[in-house]
Amino acid sequence: MPTIRPLFTALTILALSVVADSLDHTVEAATRRVPAEYETIQAAIDATEDGDSVLVAPGTYSGEGNRNISFRGRNIVVTTEGGPRVTTVDVMGSASDPGRGFLIDGGEGPSAILEGFTIINGWMSTEETFRLDSSSPPALRDERHDLSGGGFKVNFLSSPTVRNLVVRGCHSEYTGGGASVELQSSPHLEDIRIEACTAGIQGGGLSIETTSSPTVENCVFVGNRSANGGGVASHSTFTMKGCTIASNEATTRGGGLSVFTFTEGTYERLLIWGNCSSGVGDDVFIDVQAFADFSCSLVDTSGVENLGVVDWGEDLVTDDPLFCVPTDCTQAPVPGGAFTVADTSPALAVASPCGTTIGALGLGACGFPTSWGRIKSRFLGEGNDPGLRRR
Repeated sequence: MPTIRPLFTALTILALSVVADSLDHTVEAATRRVPAEYETIQAAIDATEDGDSVLVAPGTYSGEGNRNISFRGRNIVVTTEGGPRVTTVDVMGSASDPGRGFLIDGGEGPSAILEGFTIINGWMSTEETFRLDSSSPPALRDERHDLSGGGFKVNFLSSPTVRNLVVRGCHSEYTGGGASVELQSSPHLEDIRIEACTAGIQGGGLSIETTSSPTVENCVFVGNRSANGGGVASHSTFTMKGCTIASNEATTRGGGLSVFTFTEGTYERLLIWGNCSSGVGDDVFIDVQAFADFSCSLVDTSGVENLGVVDWGEDLVTDDPLFCVPTDCTQAPVPGGAFTVADTSPALAVASPCGTTIGALGLGACGFPTSWGRIKSRFLGEGNDPGLRRR
């Protein structure tokens, strides 16, 4: 028995030491501030470890260290103090000086978060002097070009969370003018507005490729342009919920959404309206042996070219959503426009067949009631119908 107590004591000390080390590691998670502590966003990221955060103050950030920003494979949070209205990454890209806003391609997981920025003037091209970021896999590190994702790109088995962004006026000579998801990546994209972006081949707003499977939720794709899928184009299976795709243009097919062969798409509460194509499918193009499953969506079916299999569901709405101030799809790429809806819109929860708002945006300023009777019906309800109070 005399030998048991020292052994017990030693084990207790060892266990406490392990717990202490674990607590110390948790406490050590740091916030790196830009520009107060680090001059550029990349410099702050380079100083992080998994679990750390980078916090960016309001302002416009450009130049070396504030373009082609890489997460370096780290599960960190890169966010802003004031959100996208007051925090901008200006890539200042061009055909001779290509670059994008952010690259997440090191196998990052859902705890890697990018949020709160406006990204403008990204430009991805075939310029020979451009090389992939040094953190890219060695087999691809010497490639002379990187053609996709002018605003941001998620690549190589990565599954980050990307949310609360505005991507505007970005370009790719190939795919994904605003954003690109490639090579078996499965990010969660949420509350992102991509507008006035262009791509030479597909996905003026967003391109999904190479067996990737993102979830795209509450996003807005407006005023974008490409040959295929002016708003969104996909060669992979993915899920989209509560998004608005409007006023985009394609020169070949699928002004709003283009879904290619062997692709399966699940679409819930999508609003697709007012897009155009010089070829086929003003609003939607579904390719041969592609499958699309819609539920509680509002789509202009007169603008659909379907060569595959589409299940529209029993709750499809085909009436005009009554956007407040939409832009003209033939003018794309163009920023701006108000894609909220009037108070009589069939996309609002009170009118939609599923009792929830269709699309990413609800009632807009154009829908404010103009008479006392309508004000009373809005707040008090008519005939004691509680449904009228759920706008």
